[in-house]
Amino acid sequence: MVLLDDGRVAATGTHDHLLATNERYREVLAALADDDEALAVDGEVG
Repeated sequence: MVLLDDGRVAATGTHDHLLATNERYREVLAALADDDEALAVDGEVG
């Protein structure tokens, strides 16, 4: 995985590594999960 921040490489590694070591990566994943949940509530997913 490569995490970009403002067009620059901020971090690289496996999902597990980034999840364990990178706060920004966790924030991005949480935001994506929130988006998926919002879509599911609106009935647009699944």
